[in-house]
Amino acid sequence: MLNWNIPYTPPKSAIGFVYKITNVYTGEYYIGKRLIKKLKDGSWNTATKNYQGSGCFKQSNPDDLDKQILDFADSKSELSLIEANYIMQNLFDTDCRNEMINLRIRVSPKMKQKLNPQKIALGRLAK
Repeated sequence: MLNWNIPYTPPKSAIGFVYKITNVYTGEYYIGKRLIKKLKDGSWNTATKNYQGSGCFKQSNPDDLDKQILDFADSKSELSLIEANYIMQNLFDTDCRNEMINLRIRVSPKMKQKLNPQKIALGRLAK
């Protein structure tokens, strides 16, 4: 699969996304995040076109990979929290290729007002 599955139109405020890449033959998957500072033409299709993920499936044929965007985030902190939530829910699944969660965020009082804890907590990953 060469294109990303984008579940909904991203908000204009989005600065990045959390993704899941699955090997369609083995069922193994990896959850990661991608920060996109500025969209040149405003298109998420363009921004994701050449991005292949973290590299955990480097040896795989690109046609064997299903690339799915799980959620968008409006800040770096939100992006990290959403990614960590998805990974925590799946870390002990034998098909999950993530081996650890490395989370370091700064949540200032101003950021606390912007973050949406319900959005972060509701992230669910269907198998």
